[in-house]
Amino acid sequence: MPLAQQQRLESLAHGNTVRHARAQLKRDLAGGSVELAEILEDSPSWTQDMKVRVPLLALPGIRPTVADRVLKSCRIPHSKTVADLSGRQEAVLFTLFRR
Repeated sequence: MPLAQQQRLESLAHGNTVRHARAQLKRDLAGGSVELAEILEDSPSWTQDMKVRVPLLALPGIRPTVADRVLKSCRIPHSKTVADLSGRQEAVLFTLFRR
């Protein structure tokens, strides 16, 4: 098998693994077995480039309008990723969504 083909297959496999892990994270957030604060404190590498809005929407009772209000009140742009959060933004989200 040519190297380019092998790299392509490895990349596809990695992408599938990341998508599966993110889907499981969303299910865990919705089910309450994982808290948003846990993701912010110790985020796995595959969540680093996830938009902050995505895990917010997975939380029970958080709809797009509510997520937008939360982001606006925390002064977090919609394009901000988990890895790009400042310490202040992380702290505000942590206090809002900690049980």
